Amino acid sequence: MLRASPTNVIVGGVFNCILNQKDSTGHFNYSRALDGLVHGIELRDMWQSDPPEKGYTHYSLMGATRIDRICTTKDMSTKKVGVETLAAAFTEHLAVILRLSVEVPIIQRGRGLWKMNTSLFDEELVKEKLQ
Repeated sequence: MLRASPTNVIVGGVFNCILNQKDSTGHFNYSRALDGLVHGIELRDMWQSDPPEKGYTHYSLMGATRIDRICTTKDMSTKKVGVETLAAAFTEHLAVILRLSVEVPIIQRGRGLWKMNTSLFDEELVKEKLQ
């Protein structure tokens, strides 16, 4: 089990396993390793909808499961603006989209400064044009 908890981590992808039986309508593949990672560094599941819904991301003839996930650390989870699924082309999975609000510092720019390369004064053509 992991002991150190980093502050800014996003873990996402197709894990092909579930963490809870309610994440599947049919046969499921529980992963102790993924569960250890999520609990070890205290990741938060970003799929928290209101009202709560199943949120399956993979559909097949055998059933539906939630094997596509995005988890973040506690600090990152407070920046969550929203999460949704979207149909993706050429796959049986739904894309999971997480929107985060991040603070970006505003860059204050001063007056611009232009500087001419003084070695140009050594060329005769430049001297003629300037005169």
